[in-house]
Amino acid sequence: MTNIKSKKPSKQRKKRFTSKQHEKVKLYRVHVSKELQKTIKKKTIGLKKEDKVKVMRGAQKGKTGKVMRINRNKEQVFIEKIVRKKSDGTETMIPIHPSNLLLLESKDEKSKPQPKKEEKVK
Repeated sequence: MTNIKSKKPSKQRKKRFTSKQHEKVKLYRVHVSKELQKTIKKKTIGLKKEDKVKVMRGAQKGKTGKVMRINRNKEQVFIEKIVRKKSDGTETMIPIHPSNLLLLESKDEKSKPQPKKEEKVK
């Protein structure tokens, strides 16, 4: 996604909602916990299914769980144990914006410590 140059909020929103799917992946970067930062050496990383996250803002603050579903069109993330009961008794997952999350564990290989490559001596 190209940088948004306009100062008008309406144009910024339009750019976010009309951008292509491969550009929307960049919007789903979340902050990484201090422990995980030491292993992957990054402050933010892309969010994927089955990553373990913690909610940092909102009514569900402090709850943790695995990412079950990501809706890129509406910028929503659905987490495993964060549900609400409807009036008929069924449970539905509560949507959370990715900016309100902290990544604790990643399913991705990049988050695992990489073994150091040994140099070959000739």
